[in-house]
Parts: sequence; C-alpha cells; structure tokens
Amino acid sequence: MSKRRSVRLLERKVLIKIPEKDDSDDSVVLGPKQLQIHGPIKMAPSNYVDHGAWISFQETWKSISTVKCVKPSSFKCKKITSYANKLQKLTLKEKAVKRTILGSVSSIAIHPSETRTLVAAGDCNGNIGLWDLKRRSADIYVFPVHSRRTRIVAFSPSDPQYLLSLGYEGTIRCGDISYSVFDEIYHAEGYLTSFDFLSVDGSVLLASHYDSKLSVVDRRTRNKTSNVHGCLDSKFVYSVSVHPLQRDLCVVAGSSDVLVYDVRQLRKDTTQPVMSLLRHTSGVASASFSPATGNCILTSSMEPCLQ
Repeated sequence: MSKRRSVRLLERKVLIKIPEKDDSDDSVVLGPKQLQIHGPIKMAPSNYVDHGAWISFQETWKSISTVKCVKPSSFKCKKITSYANKLQKLTLKEKAVKRTILGSVSSIAIHPSETRTLVAAGDCNGNIGLWDLKRRSADIYVFPVHSRRTRIVAFSPSDPQYLLSLGYEGTIRCGDISYSVFDEIYHAEGYLTSFDFLSVDGSVLLASHYDSKLSVVDRRTRNKTSNVHGCLDSKFVYSVSVHPLQRDLCVVAGSSDVLVYDVRQLRKDTTQPVMSLLRHTSGVASASFSPATGNCILTSSMEPCLQ
C-alpha cells in the first residue's frame, strides 16, 4: 500500500471550492422566512471607506436634496424616431461602470437632482449601495439594511433626502441622511414584494404582499403596522403601481392576472377589482401605469414580449 504524502510538506496549495450563494429569485423559490431586524439601523457603511469622504458624501446628498426640481406642467410627445436617434448617440465610458453592491442588482433608484447623479442600488442579499458618479473618489458605500432581497429602493418624491427601501423579508425602511439612520416604518408577518407612493408627497405608501394583499402605510405615524389592508382576488402579487393622477386607483401584477383596484374599496375579505385586463399565459412580473397621464399600462411577464 502506497503511503499518503502530506500536501503541506510538498508545499502545494490546497484548492478549496466554495459553494456559490443561492441567488434564485425570491418570488419563485420560497425558503424559510428569515428573522426580521426591528428598530433603527445606523447609516454606517459596512465596507471600509475613508471617513472624511463619507462625511463629504452625506453633505452632498443633503445639499442636492434642498434644490426643488421643477416638473413640467404639460407633456408633449415627440416623434419616436428623434428619440431613437438620441439613444443611438449614447456612449458608455469605463468610469461610468461600477460594482456598487456585493450581490446581483435587484433594484435601483436615481436621485432627482439635475446637477449630480447619485445612484442607490439594492441587491439579492439585502444590501443597499450608494454611488455619486461625479465624485473624484470612486468610493461606494454599502449598507446591510435588509435580511432578504432588496426588491425596491426609491427616493421620496417631495424630499429626496429620504431613501425608502423594501425587503422581501417583510420590512420597509426609510433612510434619513440628516440623522444617518435607516428607520423601520413598517413590518409585515409575511413576504413583501413591492410598494408605490400613494400620496403625492410620498408620506403614504401602498405595499403589496406575496400572499395577495395590499396595505396602506403612513410614514407619519409611529405605528409600524397597517390599519388599512385588503385581500385581493389573485393567487399572489408581484408588484403594485399607483395611477399618477387618480391616486385611488392601482394596478397589481401576479400569477397571470393584471388587475386594477380602487384603494378606497379594500376589504379584509376578498376585494373585487374594478377592472381585469387581458390574461397572460404565464406569471406577470410587473405592471405599471405610464408616469405622465396613466392612460397606458405596461406589463412584463415570462413571455418573450411586453404588453
């Protein structure tokens, strides 16, 4: 029998195969519900960064949030050909590509500032990464905010110093740069999939649950649960979008259904939709109103087309 020779004595490197982290879509594969982290989380980057640069980044975020962006009172549609020509002239520079978070990107938001490009991105591990494209230092700031996939990140429409995020584990948080904290504003018993701003100023949210429910969340109250919620006539819900003008109306996507509901008619038992759109042949990933008028609804699904 041949003797086994020591790898250490032979001075050989030992190759260890590290299993890859499961990055499957939470909306398809449901594992055990992970523990929710309650209470405020300090806005301190988990990755090593220069402290002075981080302070400067916070000041920049505050300053660009005080400038109000004027929205046009009317919208005029231009020819699609001229818009396509402008898109064809776009270029991608190497300095405009950056890995902002550790896992795969699951959500993204851009600060409405007209002078700076500040990007927030959520990943499959519950992290949120922040990046200012115009800063000379290419620092990325990463924060472990959720315990499951960060499905939604969005700056407050009336005060973009607030960054709201939704984690699949069932919590919604509000990042406040003035106090450097991610406050917990809502937690659910089950999985959350999406939210949209129900009020124009962003103080009231409409959150969707995977188990086919909608909840109205008021950020101004200390109550971290919803007093207004309703069960929907659908197997499950992936996304919710509020009509930009008639804000009592919302469209939800789930299973093969695209349904329009009136938030004022939400019931704890089954809430009937006010309109049912054409059914898809497979699961609908999202449905959104057009942002200016809400006259159109765009849906995406597992089918190889948009509707």
